[in-house]
Amino acid sequence: MRRLATATTVIALLSNIACTGEPDRTIELRVLSTDPEVVAHTDQLLLSRFDMFNSAWLTPVTSETDGSVLSYTFPGGDPGSATIEFLFENIGLVTMTLAESPDPDPVITSYDIESFELRRDDSGNELLFFELTPAAGELMLRTSVENIGKQVIMKVDDVVLMEATIRGAFSREFQISGSRIENIEAVYAVIHFGPLPAAVELVSFQDGA
Repeated sequence: MRRLATATTVIALLSNIACTGEPDRTIELRVLSTDPEVVAHTDQLLLSRFDMFNSAWLTPVTSETDGSVLSYTFPGGDPGSATIEFLFENIGLVTMTLAESPDPDPVITSYDIESFELRRDDSGNELLFFELTPAAGELMLRTSVENIGKQVIMKVDDVVLMEATIRGAFSREFQISGSRIENIEAVYAVIHFGPLPAAVELVSFQDGA
């Protein structure tokens, strides 16, 4: 009985810690679609992105839907306007293209990525690790072999992840240094959960009491 009381006390104390400090903050966004399925999918992806940056680790970010308007409440405050804006302003579409290529179509996109991780090398430096689907891996190998010496650019929306000269064959797996990528954790979240099915726009930011 005493153990149960002690455990309950610890949980209560942790909850108080998680809930003190900054006031809750609510953000309202409008999905630029009236399709209920698109709105629901957009809500699911944004909630997953936002919850990665939740400062109150015992209380999840919550969401409410009113037509095409989505409301998210961050308990204990949000991680900052710049990060939040990056998470909802970016669709999250990854593309890799050949620079100055007459073919406007990307070599690969988000839908060719089988797995994606944020890793650290032996020195503690952050890396974005990609593994392509088998079919995309074969296309990447063939494209890189045929375009040795040419420039390749990889982006998520308008954010450049990599711009490099092809020196050899690309494999199905490759990694990108995060040293030049600003707010790499937010970039990771945007890519990890997949592209939004529709764009969203800001309606309002509201601080709680």
